[in-house]
Amino acid sequence: MSKEDLRRRYEALAQLDETATKTQKQQRGRDFERLLGAVLDAEGLSPRLDFRPDGEQIDGSFYTSTGNFYLLEAKWHAKPLPVSEIFSFKGKLDGKLQTTLGVFISASGYSDDAPDALTKGKPINVILWGREDLDALFVHGSTFTDILNRKLRAAAEKGEVYLVVRPEEPSRTRFRVGIRDVMRQLREDRATAMIREAGGHAAETPKTLEDAVSRLSATAITALAADSGYAEAQEFQRALIKTGGVAVKLIEATEEADEGPEWLAKQLARAASHFDHAVPPWELWLMTVSFYADRTAAAEGDRYDDLEAICGLLIEAHISVDGWEWHPDDEG
Repeated sequence: MSKEDLRRRYEALAQLDETATKTQKQQRGRDFERLLGAVLDAEGLSPRLDFRPDGEQIDGSFYTSTGNFYLLEAKWHAKPLPVSEIFSFKGKLDGKLQTTLGVFISASGYSDDAPDALTKGKPINVILWGREDLDALFVHGSTFTDILNRKLRAAAEKGEVYLVVRPEEPSRTRFRVGIRDVMRQLREDRATAMIREAGGHAAETPKTLEDAVSRLSATAITALAADSGYAEAQEFQRALIKTGGVAVKLIEATEEADEGPEWLAKQLARAASHFDHAVPPWELWLMTVSFYADRTAAAEGDRYDDLEAICGLLIEAHISVDGWEWHPDDEG
């Protein structure tokens, strides 16, 4: 389904007036869920809609390339939703995998007290979307992933569960489309650096990779500290390349990586593009890298795919650090 088709379907839902029957309003709610499902599917987020585990109603679920799972609640009512609706959804997250987050989407917005009531003295595991976010998504060209990552960052850095992504804000994804060739080259350059690093390594083992990721985590924590500067960031980037060298050495030992360094660099750059929105939040990035390293050491899953994913995450992190800002005195 094209973006234009999605926009038309969204605008048709918005045109239903208050004189509509109860049946028509219920149908709009179902159509709204299917519309969101089409968006999630188009962005490769593997949606599952309208299911009932143990008798409870779940509007949908999806997961991202970083391996995080989300439950989805979608409402299109006439009036702002009270906080009780959100707490009811929040209760559905109980008993699920601890890292599962909730995305609550209300086309009519929320009562004024809802965002504060959701965060006051409580752990945050629900992100709120409203009408302006939907307009940004369906009318103004932002992607679901872009909006979600902005909201996750606001929640991680500020404890803000209801960041409104206004239509006039430029979308990071749309901006980056204009420099796609540059980004591909940047990723290939990082991949090539990892391949060169691997050339200086003896044969590696999955346990060596686990140890390298553990050291990388310590370096990342230092670089992310409030008082860190240019030197710590540069050490973090060196650690990213070193860890990538270990992963590449393991990749080179598989039967699938026998077409030379140029081919491998392109493969790793392509893997990195799948993690375009992987950072920040950095805590999630660290967990994801560790997850793939642990799975490789345990000989679970597809080793080649997992190693490729690790390299992709490392490349995206390396590029992200390039964008950090330091005081001029920190450089040198």
